[in-house]
Amino acid sequence: MILRLWLLVVLTLAGAFAPSRAGARTAETRTWDFFAATANARPESAPQVADSRLGFEGHGYELAPGYSHAAENIPARGIQLNKAIGDATADAIAARYPFALREVPLNTIYGPRRVDVLTLGERNLAIESKVGRTLLSNKDVRRELARDFWLKRSGKVDDVIWEFTPSPITGKSGPDAALQQMLDKLGFGIRQ
Repeated sequence: MILRLWLLVVLTLAGAFAPSRAGARTAETRTWDFFAATANARPESAPQVADSRLGFEGHGYELAPGYSHAAENIPARGIQLNKAIGDATADAIAARYPFALREVPLNTIYGPRRVDVLTLGERNLAIESKVGRTLLSNKDVRRELARDFWLKRSGKVDDVIWEFTPSPITGKSGPDAALQQMLDKLGFGIRQ
């Protein structure tokens, strides 16, 4: 008898938490459907990345003015090189603000969001740093948009700004037309 009563209590308590999880899943599914409907379906082309051991110039690339040659000395290729350049760019953005934090994890109903730069003070700004051309068709970009929108709507941040910097490797920069339209629609600031 006591075992049955205990089982009834456990099942009742488990049922009390189920609606919130189901609601979050429904909201996430609707958001993904929304972003999928607006995404440009063409596949991304692979970025051209120079071999860091030989330097950018050895492959016909030039660094854009104002960029350090330090990235040449990183023993990395492809994604690692892009990450190093992105981190250096986000550090430069954070240096412009007196009270700025880097790589701040914030929880959303869609999962954790690691904000590149979070400014503290009168207005809390979440700044997403992107180096090179950024496409809405990238699922990670759509995930960041959904989580940033939730952070702004829930009041965890006052505003969201996406800052685009030209890639020193490819020279490309900025959002594609679909991403530009989505950022405008969500009310996010854009810096190029």
